[in-house]
Amino acid sequence: MPINKLKLFSSVVLASVVMATSSHATEKWDIYTYNSSPTVPAVQGLEAMSKKLEETTGGELKLRVHLGGSLPISGSNITQAVSDDIVQMGDDVFVTGSVPIAGLLWLPMLIQDMDEMETASEIVMPYVEKIFAERDIIILAEYIYPLSMPWSTKPLVSLEDLKDQKLRVNNAEQGEFVRRFGGTPITMTTAEVVTALDRNVIDGVFTATAGSGYLWRDLLQSNYRLGLSYAISYLTVNKDRFEGLSPEMQEQLRTAAVEAGGKITATLQEREEALTDELASGILDVTYPAEEEVGRATEVMSSYWESWAAERGDDAVKALADVRAALGR
Repeated sequence: MPINKLKLFSSVVLASVVMATSSHATEKWDIYTYNSSPTVPAVQGLEAMSKKLEETTGGELKLRVHLGGSLPISGSNITQAVSDDIVQMGDDVFVTGSVPIAGLLWLPMLIQDMDEMETASEIVMPYVEKIFAERDIIILAEYIYPLSMPWSTKPLVSLEDLKDQKLRVNNAEQGEFVRRFGGTPITMTTAEVVTALDRNVIDGVFTATAGSGYLWRDLLQSNYRLGLSYAISYLTVNKDRFEGLSPEMQEQLRTAAVEAGGKITATLQEREEALTDELASGILDVTYPAEEEVGRATEVMSSYWESWAAERGDDAVKALADVRAALGR
């Protein structure tokens, strides 16, 4: 074979080897969560997902879970961080600033049990997916916390006790509830709460027992079990990164994320009742609202639902109408 043809042949073979090797190169991704504790079900679920993916992909896809506060990314900026490929995946709960229509699921007193939440989430999801897609983000799965409710370092046994309390809220929707009952809403990330409670920057928080209520029990005095809304967190991935995977690996990632989301949701729901009973045994003052209180809170907030949707455009108005019709509320 002539020398020039031999060189050409060698170059083609070498290029083929490089391409074959690179097509199987290990993908090492970062996933960032707003949760700052490694012991909560959400983080444990993410770690289990990471482990499963490494096994099912033969080590070709590895995820490193970063706790909230471990990177210079606030919980409210996870959406942007995934969009910009600063991290490749996100455990994204504080999305209402960047995906406003997602706030529909947080409207206080609109959704009052888990069946209603699943119905409402199915209606709202296409709108949420559309906005994420515009930011080059794909939603792989979701998980849902039990009902978020008020906790305080002060006595809290009725709606009247919300007055003059400084309460950490997760978003503007919860903030409106606090204002309507005379309190002061304060927004901060999960990682900042412990210090804020310890230094009396805030009097209390909105969360579920299986969310952070049990975790923060030593800093709190009372829990008023008026369920405002469910918190939903989206497991997201950068679109370009996802599409750069083989079809087989894309399916493995989706499957692992859906399984993780389902297990996290189930674990949170199972723990909610048991942990609340433990707290009520003498650790905290736990008070359940009368039906009249639930009705009163629903009536007070119902006018806000409509104004909230009107401010966010036609899609929000339609989605809210569809949710209310489906829930009969």
